[in-house]
Amino acid sequence: MSTVTSTEMETYDEADHQSLASLAGGAQDIGQLRLQKIREYLAEALKKPDPLEANLGAAAGDLMWMSFRLKEAIEAALDKEGNSLERFEKLMPAIDKYLRLTRQIDRFAKLERQLEAARQSDFPRKPR
Repeated sequence: MSTVTSTEMETYDEADHQSLASLAGGAQDIGQLRLQKIREYLAEALKKPDPLEANLGAAAGDLMWMSFRLKEAIEAALDKEGNSLERFEKLMPAIDKYLRLTRQIDRFAKLERQLEAARQSDFPRKPR
């Protein structure tokens, strides 16, 4: 079993970042691109005429922003203090919260798609 050194990991991270940047149309900062996409998603959600769909999308956008910021904080803590198992153990509550946010975003996305499908189907909507 081979181990990856800190230098190799930094090289991989930089190569990975450059690869993602090229896929994103040359954007230099993937974080800024993600925040832009979250803002675009939120703006589109708030344009929806149905108040439930608009607010569901807004809540999902808020969670996307929170999860992104939490991911940045986790990465900053790892960069500052290293990638030891002890450090990961200390960060597990934050990592768990990140995963919970991601799971809720997934649930909202599925619900949004179900609402969209129901709206586009031939079945009339039930009155509220």
